[in-house]
Amino acid sequence: MEKKILATKGPTGFVVGEIIGMISTGIVGIMWLFMGPRIPIMPLFSLIFIGASIFCGYLAFSNIKNPYEMLYYDEEGIYLNYKNNEFIAFKDILYVKQKHSHSRYHTHEYGHIEIMTKDTKYKIGVIDDIDNVAYVIRSNIDRVAKE
Repeated sequence: MEKKILATKGPTGFVVGEIIGMISTGIVGIMWLFMGPRIPIMPLFSLIFIGASIFCGYLAFSNIKNPYEMLYYDEEGIYLNYKNNEFIAFKDILYVKQKHSHSRYHTHEYGHIEIMTKDTKYKIGVIDDIDNVAYVIRSNIDRVAKE
């Protein structure tokens, strides 16, 4: 049984936005930190902005470190290569739900997928071509159920 690639990481274009957000909030936070002695509430605002900058950096780097090939499958089940390597048998999956990412006027081809088993709910996101991934999982669940 050879493993086949089921899902790849979706576009990481918003990493640029996260990095820009990290830099801009960091600059504003540091500027306000030095303005603090003149205005009493500025140190609080600067700490909030510096915290937001750190959070944007965390989002950007956690998005970058995700592997490109996130899901594999074979005849028996799905292999998650997302946070840790796990195996989910097709017979254990209760349902699969895909959710597309949306922008203001457009629904994207990428999104996240939810896989519910008897014990756990897995949520794997930013996956490219989410409809095809859900279709392949559902068709394999049906194939295993007929056997």
